[in-house]
Amino acid sequence: MTTLVKEVFSKSEAGSIDADGTRSVTRQFYVYDDGAGSPVLLLEDALSAAGLPTEPSGGSSNSTLDAGGVTLSYWGTRSWSKQKGHNDLWVLKYEYTTSPASSNQSSETNEISGGVRAVAKGVYRINYNAPDWDYPTRADIGGVGIDSGGTKTSISSQESTLTITQYRQSPDPSIVEFQDVAGKRNAESFWGAAIGTVLFMGARYSQNTTTGMWSIQYEFSYDSKTFHAEQVAKTDPNGNPLTELVGSGDLAVATASHVYFVQPFALATFATLPQQP
Repeated sequence: MTTLVKEVFSKSEAGSIDADGTRSVTRQFYVYDDGAGSPVLLLEDALSAAGLPTEPSGGSSNSTLDAGGVTLSYWGTRSWSKQKGHNDLWVLKYEYTTSPASSNQSSETNEISGGVRAVAKGVYRINYNAPDWDYPTRADIGGVGIDSGGTKTSISSQESTLTITQYRQSPDPSIVEFQDVAGKRNAESFWGAAIGTVLFMGARYSQNTTTGMWSIQYEFSYDSKTFHAEQVAKTDPNGNPLTELVGSGDLAVATASHVYFVQPFALATFATLPQQP
């Protein structure tokens, strides 16, 4: 028995493009025997027939194809079915894909998403004097005390988030790529935002093992009001906030007597993070 391979051509070209820029084209083959010997063609024999696509590392001329000037490669994704009533005929479909790195596009593409929501934030003072947000001193910020005996009062605040999803072929991402900037603020203007207003929260990444394309999600927090600084009250040796009475008589209330800002997030260069085109 001799196994034969014949590609099935359609009268029109067809393919698809995924959201990450990956292009796909499917080729279809008939695999059958020449009618001599055994009337049954086993699947493993059909899949190993000469002339079928092999992965690029296999060196087969069938491992790549040109579709509209774009080179696509076969990476191993395939499916099969047996024609009803035939024991010696298999229909094999092979998927060829590419990525933006090899499709006349940039080797990197980005998707941007974000949002704003109301969150509760604890503060001691409102209408305060703004300090140097990058290097605040421990001078009292003034303003109006709204805490209760040194306990912060929750007020409504806006939390703005930004997610940049990057698709790239290479280089492979690693923890080292993010460790020096995670938990840091932008030392230069970043995507149009002022210095110090963008906090890099971290990144997550995964790989499509079929195309080799990496998907990396960079997460940021944006704060143009306090630049991610936090209010802190001066305390006594036991760690209790120092308080003072404000008002007189039955209307007197105890509030923190000295409040200042701290900036827990240092500045860093975001050169290794996705840049605005």
